Amino acid sequence: MHDLPIWKPSQHLMILLGGDALRRQAFLAFRASSNAYIQKPKIRAYIMKKYNNECYWCESTDYLQIDHIVSVSQCFRENNLEKCNTPQNLQVLCRSCNASKSV
Repeated sequence: MHDLPIWKPSQHLMILLGGDALRRQAFLAFRASSNAYIQKPKIRAYIMKKYNNECYWCESTDYLQIDHIVSVSQCFRENNLEKCNTPQNLQVLCRSCNASKSV
């Protein structure tokens, strides 16, 4: 299939998600972990290549970003952590299209 590293939550994150800490703190840790994962050069290169280095929505090649199709917050709310950071849940959007998602 592909030779990408698999995202695994850290032990610290798993403790936070276990209910011992405030849910907000757990979400912030999950979001930070997710952001760190998609910043990995191998992940970025794979996703960019998959989308031909252009925005999936408008085909722009300027200011490209890796975007979660199902948002990190929705994955967290639905306790669907493992699926959040998979190649199937990542896409390339330009900054403008990505910003329009949250409106």
